[in-house]
Amino acid sequence: MTMQLTDLADRPRQFRFYPRVCRVGFLEEVVFLRERLLEDYQFCFQLQGSPGATTVNIDGRDYQADFPRILIKRKGEVHRIDVPGRVSSVYFVYPPEAPFDDWIPRDLVLFSLEFTPALQALSRRIIDFAASPVVSGCYDHLDRYCWEFMHEALLTHLSGGSPPAPPGDRLDEIILYLQMHFTEQIDYQAVAGKYGYSLRTLNRHWSRKRADSPASYVNWLRMTEAQRLLKETPYSVERIAAKLNFHQCAYFIRRFKAFSGMTPRQYRFSPPGGPPRKDG
Repeated sequence: MTMQLTDLADRPRQFRFYPRVCRVGFLEEVVFLRERLLEDYQFCFQLQGSPGATTVNIDGRDYQADFPRILIKRKGEVHRIDVPGRVSSVYFVYPPEAPFDDWIPRDLVLFSLEFTPALQALSRRIIDFAASPVVSGCYDHLDRYCWEFMHEALLTHLSGGSPPAPPGDRLDEIILYLQMHFTEQIDYQAVAGKYGYSLRTLNRHWSRKRADSPASYVNWLRMTEAQRLLKETPYSVERIAAKLNFHQCAYFIRRFKAFSGMTPRQYRFSPPGGPPRKDG
């Protein structure tokens, strides 16, 4: 999945509670430019990348951090990667006049960070609104969730939150991949091959670490996302089913009821908070 939403700074907003973003996107496996002069401010959450992309040279100084990680790019910096690589990232951009250095200390540049449930939820909201620019209040929501994502990531880092898994842990990389692609059609054999496993070997390693299976984990991701969409958006049940890659709405309703103990409509109108979610 690759998605970019540009020219947002001048789009209409209802309020001015949050700084306005001018670009938002999710890019998968983008080849880095070898050298680039930054003309704006960018906040990038880089989920995965090739070994050549772990080191970034900024204004002649090398910075290194394993994936997943945060990369903060500032106006006027020159970024260089001597060995161009590939990276998957969620990013958002603020205009050159933004008081970025008032928001983020200059010594925060590149650091590893766990993809926590809070960051997962915020990234899904960003991607969801970026993919639906016709929704009422879309740009206000994007401003809000980009700001909250940046705030949550920095607080997690500064509070000494859990570090990401050690590099080379392919199972954690697969889990991260599923977290970002669960709304798509998943070919588990292809995913296993992407990370150097056969499907049988992937299932064996998975069962040693988790009590579920890759397929049941993806179902949990889809059902919890369905719960969020039912509570936070006006989308019809049919649209939610389609967004989560269910080709038959009736089948989605059956799966949702088995997961939540009620139909999607009942869940949407249940009291705030709804029933407890099942663990993933």
